[in-house]
Amino acid sequence: MKPLHFSFTSKVAVGLGVILLLGMLSMLFIYRGLNTVDKTVDTLAEVEEPTSLAAYEMEINVNGIGLAVLKYLDDADPVYRAWASDDDMDFRRFHKQYTRLINTPLERALGEEISVLFEEFQRLATRLMETKDQQAGMFAQVTRNLEKMDRIIDTRIQPAIDRRGPNALPKVEESMKMEAAIAEMGLWTTAYQEESTTRYRRLIFIREQEFKHALARFQRLDLNQGNRKRVAVVQQMSDQTSVLVRDIVRLEDTLDENTARFVDLRFAMDNLLDDEIQILALDDLTIPRREADQAADAVIHTTSYLIPAYILVTIALGLLLIRLINQPLTRLMCGTNAIGGGNLDYRIDVRGGDEFTDLARDFNRMVEQLQATLVSKRLLETSEANLHSTVAELRHEIGERERAEQERARLQARLRRSETMSAMGALVAGVAHEVRNPLFGISSTLDAMGARFKDREDVHRYTSVLREEVDRLSRLMSELLDYGKPLAFQAGVEIVSRIETDLPELRLDKARLSQVFQNLLQNAVQHSLPGSAVSIEATAAAENEGAWISCAVKDSGAGLAEDDIERLFEPFFTRRRGGTGLGLAIVRRIVEEHGGVISAANRPEGGAVMAVRLPVEADDVSDGDSWRSAKS
Repeated sequence: MKPLHFSFTSKVAVGLGVILLLGMLSMLFIYRGLNTVDKTVDTLAEVEEPTSLAAYEMEINVNGIGLAVLKYLDDADPVYRAWASDDDMDFRRFHKQYTRLINTPLERALGEEISVLFEEFQRLATRLMETKDQQAGMFAQVTRNLEKMDRIIDTRIQPAIDRRGPNALPKVEESMKMEAAIAEMGLWTTAYQEESTTRYRRLIFIREQEFKHALARFQRLDLNQGNRKRVAVVQQMSDQTSVLVRDIVRLEDTLDENTARFVDLRFAMDNLLDDEIQILALDDLTIPRREADQAADAVIHTTSYLIPAYILVTIALGLLLIRLINQPLTRLMCGTNAIGGGNLDYRIDVRGGDEFTDLARDFNRMVEQLQATLVSKRLLETSEANLHSTVAELRHEIGERERAEQERARLQARLRRSETMSAMGALVAGVAHEVRNPLFGISSTLDAMGARFKDREDVHRYTSVLREEVDRLSRLMSELLDYGKPLAFQAGVEIVSRIETDLPELRLDKARLSQVFQNLLQNAVQHSLPGSAVSIEATAAAENEGAWISCAVKDSGAGLAEDDIERLFEPFFTRRRGGTGLGLAIVRRIVEEHGGVISAANRPEGGAVMAVRLPVEADDVSDGDSWRSAKS
C-alpha cells in the first residue's frame, strides 16, 4: 500500500485551518457568553424594569388620587376633580401593564388584590366628591333661604307693623330678634362650611332655636292679615332650612366616615405596593442583573484562557512551518554548494513526500544527467597525456592542429561550465520562486499579529523569533537568486540598453521597480535564442493626461500566441513548463501600484515586447518611496 504523503501546501493549509478553527471556537464561546448577557439585559429592559416602574407609578397615582380628593373636599375646586380623574386613568394603564408583565402566582395574586382595593378606593373617591357637591348645593340653598327670609322680614314684615297700634314695640323687637337670628345662622353656616366643627354646628342649632322662638312669639302678637301671610311664608322657609341644615350635618358625618375609610384604603394600597409588590419587582430586577454579571464573568474567564492558547498554538504552528521550510532548503543549499565546487557525486537525501522532496529528486536527476554528459577528471587527464605524447611526436607536423585542439578543449570547458551554471540558475530560480509565496504568507501573518498584539510583550517575544527566522530565509533566497543571476551571459544573449540621457525624475520604489524589470528581462532572455539580443528602451512622452516615461523590453524569440496576450498577466497562467504563472501578475500589480500600466504585444520583425508606462508624478506609492531618476 502506497504511504500517504502530504504536500507542503497541504501542511500550510492544515496549519492555517487549525489556527482558524481555534479562532472560530474562541469567537463561538465569546459569542455565546455575550448572547446570554444580551438576553438577560433584554429581560431586564423589556420586562423587569417596566414591571418595577409600573409598580412605582401605581403608588404615585394612588397618592395623587388621595391628595386630589382631599383637596376637593376642602375647597371643591374642579381642578382637583380633573386631577383625580387623570390619576385614575394612569393607575389603570400601569396596572394593566403590570398585569401583562408579571408571571408568578404570587405577583398575579398581589395584582388582583391591589385591583380590588383600588376599585373600592375609586368608588369612595367618586362618592366623596359627589357628596361634597350635594352638600355644597345644600349650603347654597340654605344661604338663599336665609337671605330671602331676611329680605322678607326687613322689607315686608317690619314696614307693615303699625307703629301706633297695640303691641307695636314687641312686634318690632321680635322681628329684629328674628332678623338677628337669621344673620347669625348665615354666619355660622358659612363658618361650618369652611370648617365643619362641633362648635359651629351647635351655634347653628342654637340660632335656629332662637329664630323659631322669636317667630313663635311674633306670631302670638296681634298681626294684620298681610303679616300673617308673610310670617307663614317665613315659617315654611324656616322649616325647609332646618331640614337642609340637618341634611348638611348628616352628609358631613357621612363624609367623615367615608373619608376615614378612603384614607385607610389609601394607606392599605400604599403599604401593599411598598412592602410586597415593589419588593418583588426589585427582586426580579436583581436576578437578571446577577445572571448578566455571571455570564460576563464567564466570558472574561473563558477569554483569559482562549487568547493565550490561541497565541501559543499560532506560534507553535509558525515555528513548525519554518522548520518544514528551513530543513529542505538547507539540504538544497548544501547540494548546490557541492555541485558548484565540482563534486558531481553529491546527492541530496530524499525525505518526505512534499514539493521539496520532488525538488530534491529533480535535483539529483539533473546532477546525474549532468554527470553523464561531462567527461570525468580522470578521463580528461588520460586524454591530455595521450594528446601531449602524440603532439610531442608530431609537433613539427601538426603545430596548427595542436592549437586548434587546444582551442576546442577550452570551448568544451566553457560549454560544460555554461551548461552547469544554466541548470543551476534554473534550479535556483525555481526554488526561490516556490519558497517566496509561503514566506510572504508567514510574513503577512506576523505583520497582522504584530498589529493586533503590539502592546503584548509576551507575544512580541515569540513573534520577534519568528521574524528573525523569516528574515534569515529571505536572505537565503536572495543569496540563491544572486547565485543564479548571470542568466543572460550563460544563455549567450546580449542585453542592449537604449535609454535617453535627459529623462525627468519620477517617484518610485527602486527595489520593487528593479524586480519588475528583472522579471521582464529574465523572461525575455529565456525566450531568446543564443547569439540574439534583448533590448531595453526608455523614452519620455507628454500627452493630454500628463507626462510619462515609456519603457520597453524587446526580445528576439518566437513571439506570443495571440490567444495568450489577453491572459498573459493573469495569476497562475503560464506556458513554460515548471513555471508558476505568478511572475507577470506580480509585475502588473507593482506597476499599477505606481500609477502605471503594462501591456504585451508582438514585434513586426519577430519577438515580443513588454511596454511599461510610468507617470512622471505619482502621489501614492509603496512605503519607502523616494525621488529616483528614471535612469536608475
